[in-house]
Amino acid sequence: MSENPSKPPANERNVTLPPNKQTAFPCPICGMQRNIRDSKREKPYVVCDDCGVQLFVRKAEGIKKFKELAATGAASHIIQKGRVQRAVELHDEIKKLKIKRSEVEDQSFFSIFNDDSKNAVRTIDQQIIALESELHALGEAP
Repeated sequence: MSENPSKPPANERNVTLPPNKQTAFPCPICGMQRNIRDSKREKPYVVCDDCGVQLFVRKAEGIKKFKELAATGAASHIIQKGRVQRAVELHDEIKKLKIKRSEVEDQSFFSIFNDDSKNAVRTIDQQIIALESELHALGEAP
């Protein structure tokens, strides 16, 4: 009888590798170091109680790469790089919104500053505040 095509081949299922020697791996959301645990099948996983993230690594190739990232500390670097990239994106978006706000105000200056203009400016201001708050939180993160 042939194997189910939706299932991986038998040699890729239930792979058991030696227990973890590394002790920590960063949460992909907050970047905090979290203990690497071994499942009952001795596969690595990480739980971040703060973010509610559960990271399970199941296949042999993924486990190998996971262990390499943990051993070299490269995962922290990758997450930090992502954090920096997000900070730059936030900064650029805030700049664009401030320019857009000025444009709305300038257009309204020559005409009556009506409710639509006021609502547009208020909405832009709220978005700027939200993005600045996210940027501030990134700057405060370890």
